[in-house]
Amino acid sequence: MTSSAGRLLAAQHAPMDDKVLILINVAVILLISAIVIVSQFNVREVRAQTYLWCALLGVRGVLPPGPSEATVPGVTFLVIGLAFSLGFGYYRGRTIPMWRDGTGRLLRKGNRLTLVLWLSNLLERFVVGAIAAVFFGEPFNGTAIWLSVGVTLAAQQWAMQRRASGITGQGPQPTQGNRTTAERHAQDR
Repeated sequence: MTSSAGRLLAAQHAPMDDKVLILINVAVILLISAIVIVSQFNVREVRAQTYLWCALLGVRGVLPPGPSEATVPGVTFLVIGLAFSLGFGYYRGRTIPMWRDGTGRLLRKGNRLTLVLWLSNLLERFVVGAIAAVFFGEPFNGTAIWLSVGVTLAAQQWAMQRRASGITGQGPQPTQGNRTTAERHAQDR
């Protein structure tokens, strides 16, 4: 390759292209996260097929360039973030209102607590990522968020399915996140 051809190729992949790709990646991550979160507030059947979406998000999260740099801080912060995602997902799955319809299908619909837990989970991901970047020089890696969303959804789904056998009534069943005011005051006494 001649030096002019090399300069031409280098000019075609300028640093600005990387910034544009990062912005596009962040925009797509925010869009998919918004779709996932908004879907939590529609009445939806609790189905095992949700694990397919979890798997797709997880696979996207481990595709190159991978969810973290192959450094001790990179892997450490990835593990910390995934542990938080597991915890938030499990707690959401334990508290999301669920009930059975007239045909016995298991349904769920998120509430304020669901929203707070989702936003806290996303905030935690960005805070952990910022700490890794600022104090340890780890680069932002959006694929870790794909993996995190897949892990947290899987944990939520698993917790909801574990609760399924105990859900017998129609209409939303009281949980810590959706008790009525009267129920809260009665429990506090």
